[in-house]
Amino acid sequence: MGVEVPEGQGAFVRAAVRAYDSAYAVSPSTVSSTFGHHGDHIPDRMADGDPGTYYWSAGPAVKGAAVVVDLGRVRRVHGVRLALGKSDRPNDYLHRGVLEFSVDGRHWYTVARLDGPLHEVRVRADIRYLRLRSTADQAQWLVVRDLSVIGCPVGKAADGDPATVFTVTAAPVELPLTPGPTASAIVVRAGADTARGGKVQVRMGGGWRTVGALAGPYTELPLPRGRATRVRIVPGATPLGVHEVTVRPAG
Repeated sequence: MGVEVPEGQGAFVRAAVRAYDSAYAVSPSTVSSTFGHHGDHIPDRMADGDPGTYYWSAGPAVKGAAVVVDLGRVRRVHGVRLALGKSDRPNDYLHRGVLEFSVDGRHWYTVARLDGPLHEVRVRADIRYLRLRSTADQAQWLVVRDLSVIGCPVGKAADGDPATVFTVTAAPVELPLTPGPTASAIVVRAGADTARGGKVQVRMGGGWRTVGALAGPYTELPLPRGRATRVRIVPGATPLGVHEVTVRPAG
């Protein structure tokens, strides 16, 4: 459901949304396509942030062909923005297609139908892969001028960059967790003034399990055996800035 914008504030709101999307854009690890590509218009060009470049398929879109974006690991995503077609080929978009998400690259779920050149999909989900898939043959080719994945602010605590920070106040912060079979510990790096206290929990078997408390700026806690899918940090009496939440492999 859309939010009503006060009269005269449309330009400000649109600028604010663009600034948010730019600040929390997620860079893909890889972009691939089974449509093939025309000339040097390779798949990477749809997600390079350059409005002057674009991806162009090798021919008309066929049923089942897809563009697949790998974000490198599971991330909390706020939305996706797509710009298809170009000025001299305005109909080169998917006339019948779907946008799909996946955590593992095997099980997919549809989040939007694609039948036009411009799409802005707002949905909060934990994903690693997204896919643009054609659901019918068509005479037109496919041009993707821009594919932008917008992360949630909480992703600053799991972006692999210890210089970024997400501030936790009264509400707990939750992050997707993909520890893998060799992970033995959860590591939380927080601000220099972080006090002891607060809980670190993991979601296992449909419920939350407390694995320990924050020890200060650096906390390392054993990861219980079993499949943990999410980690949650419950702050103590004072807010804290979480720089990074990672898992440490055994050995």
